[in-house]
Amino acid sequence: MAREDTLYARGMAMHLRACIHAARGRQSDAARALRHALAGLVEADLGYLAACLRRRLGELEPQSAAAADSARYFAEQGVRNPARCAAMTAPGFADG
Repeated sequence: MAREDTLYARGMAMHLRACIHAARGRQSDAARALRHALAGLVEADLGYLAACLRRRLGELEPQSAAAADSARYFAEQGVRNPARCAAMTAPGFADG
């Protein structure tokens, strides 16, 4: 997927890498992969996926604005349980 020359494919490949790093307990690598994934997903206009990854990044880096950005997106969309969305979309972190 990472070899595809599309914004969403590169973003999705980094998304998967972030989940793998998190599952292996490599939090700093997961955070780095999340930041790279977000760049591609935002540019590809994949708001839901970006919001899920921002939530995960906020869990790893509480001082960042990522968690607040994610919460705002989910509230605007009327999502009742953002934690479940993140757990389903980005597994491998502490809750999933």
